[in-house]
Amino acid sequence: MDIIPKELTTDFVDMLQKIHFDTLPISDYNKKYIRRILPKMDYYADIYFKIVERYIEEEKLFPAKDTVVDYGGGHGFLSIFLKIRGISRVIYVDKNPESVAAASTIKDAVGLGADVFLCGEEEELIDWCRANGVKPSLLIGLDVIEHIYDLEKYLGNLFTEFTEMYHCYTTASVEKNIFKTRKLKKQMYLDEYGTATKQGYFDMRKQFIMKEYPSLSDQEVNLWAADTRGMNYHDISKALELGMDVKPMDDYNTCDPETGNWTERILSDIDYIVLALKFGSMAMCSSGHYNEHNKGIKKIVAKMLNMLMEKKYFNIHIRPFTYIQMPSPASWRRTKENLKIFFKEEYDEIMSEKTEKDKNNNNDDND
Repeated sequence: MDIIPKELTTDFVDMLQKIHFDTLPISDYNKKYIRRILPKMDYYADIYFKIVERYIEEEKLFPAKDTVVDYGGGHGFLSIFLKIRGISRVIYVDKNPESVAAASTIKDAVGLGADVFLCGEEEELIDWCRANGVKPSLLIGLDVIEHIYDLEKYLGNLFTEFTEMYHCYTTASVEKNIFKTRKLKKQMYLDEYGTATKQGYFDMRKQFIMKEYPSLSDQEVNLWAADTRGMNYHDISKALELGMDVKPMDDYNTCDPETGNWTERILSDIDYIVLALKFGSMAMCSSGHYNEHNKGIKKIVAKMLNMLMEKKYFNIHIRPFTYIQMPSPASWRRTKENLKIFFKEEYDEIMSEKTEKDKNNNNDDND
């Protein structure tokens, strides 16, 4: 199978650079986001390239026949790249109506884009595919997996429905990169407790509980508001109705109780591996790379960091983002025999880390 010609990434970037996005009838949010990433488009094109190239090598993608899902597609740039590559059908999915409208408008301006636009989540994707007899080969989710409210439900739905679909995600929520996590935890604190101009999630939960359960005392309301951090309104109501003993998953992760959207939830490689194993798959986590398209000192630093990441310790602790590959359960069953060497070297370490993490969580609960 041919690997993607590198020239395609250059053509892709040149195509986008020619579009005057500020003049398009899209939301201010999308315009602002595009202004931020467009100068770095060479870097993002490299990421798109690596994802598709890696999948072609491992799973033998046939562009003229296959269907690929751009999940959480945002502005739709990945969909455009996939069509340049020659993918037969690209399904774009995003739950934000403004992003869906923007991606469709950008497709009209560029002349390329997704073949199908869906506003919703995995349920809408499943419904459309069932109605049209479509079985996607690959799902790509860039910077989306850390925001999905119920990740176990999401993966369970997709792995059950699409037993031959391969998943590939990226996330910048890197647990062991202390510089990343420090920045993310600061943002989580601001989201949880609010700012002068924005209501925090704690107050949103508190107001909801006071309104729906007026018989509770102020102390009870505050306790429930604190203990239900990381839950949406539906699950908060369920917990209160059943008197469930609920606690946050940790000291920092939080989500919007109205939408369930997490503030870039921080999970470890082990967390993703355990999740995938529940559905007969495997999460293969590997390091992303720093942007060597920068100029001057930034370019030099990026090259040095990328060289350092060739060493396992630095690969884990300074990576800028993580690639997460999850083969379909059917594919994993076929290939896992070829990965016994990997498991021999890594399995004990993975399970040791999981055991230690479970022990620490139990100790915290006892305290």
